Amino acid sequence: MKTIPGILSCTISVFFLLGGMLSAQDPKVAQLEAGFSAALSRVEAPLLELDTKYLENVGLWQRAAQEKGDVEAARAAKQEMESFKQNGKRDLAKWPELSRLREIYDNAHARLAPQVTADRLKLYETFRRELNSHIERLTREGNLTEGVRLSERVKEVDRLLEAGKSAPGLGSAAGGSAEVLWEFKSRASVDTVKECGLRSQPDGLMISSEISAGAYHQSRRTFKPPFRIQARVATDSTNIRFYYNQGILAIFNWETNLAELRIHEPSTGRNMGFGGKGQLAVNQMHDIEIDVFDDRVVVRANGKPLVETPAKSAGLDAAVGIGPAFGSVLTVESMRVLELKP
Repeated sequence: MKTIPGILSCTISVFFLLGGMLSAQDPKVAQLEAGFSAALSRVEAPLLELDTKYLENVGLWQRAAQEKGDVEAARAAKQEMESFKQNGKRDLAKWPELSRLREIYDNAHARLAPQVTADRLKLYETFRRELNSHIERLTREGNLTEGVRLSERVKEVDRLLEAGKSAPGLGSAAGGSAEVLWEFKSRASVDTVKECGLRSQPDGLMISSEISAGAYHQSRRTFKPPFRIQARVATDSTNIRFYYNQGILAIFNWETNLAELRIHEPSTGRNMGFGGKGQLAVNQMHDIEIDVFDDRVVVRANGKPLVETPAKSAGLDAAVGIGPAFGSVLTVESMRVLELKP
């Protein structure tokens, strides 16, 4: 059983305890930390309950062994309770009942841990955005000392987030661990194309534009296929537009036909429409993945495959982007680019 998520949780708890003491004079930060701590406790409750139940069951088995006078079995149970969080092979063949308890625990942990880890990281990312938003307010108010101090803490948050993203059980591109090549964290992460607004909100980065189309924010680095664009985003109305190679890559909630998913071939701009594939509920977060290969584009939303179509991208090395159109307002909770194996 892997223990990195548990270690990350302990690190987070200590970090925010210290952070609360450091920023006791700032009621807003104290409020954010208290909310994060309560939410984290709720997210981690299923694993805590599983651990508690397992220790109870092993304790019952230990007492039964003691009543039988089986000192070796009782000692094995004691060792298991003291070291059950540690990795490594366990030699429990002599005690089938104890081995079965461990098997049940491992299977349940394997089911729960990935979701708990993913939910923990989402909470952590939300907290980071809220801190960044507070830093912006402090800066506008001229409170630079507190803003700089909070910025240092955000850097620590970033380091812990990266540790959490490498934890086992999160799942990844192409069935293996995938390097994060770029992440849309703030205005510093992107260049702006045309007149595209960007504002930090508690629930994400809000993107809007007063021009009808063609305004977006793009990565400050370029990418060669194959790669994956992974975004969690909401629209208040129509267009969610993704960009690559200085042109449209995909459009959800297209203003002309909401139900049609629009795909543009990156190398030529040739556009394709796929009926019944492109409409996403408004004012609701959606998980979107777009895989760009040399010879095809693959699109998924909310875990559901939508389109796989031939499209030429070979030889390209260009930025990716996201933007609204025709009055839509987007809220980007997260967006990143991951490597894909050829």
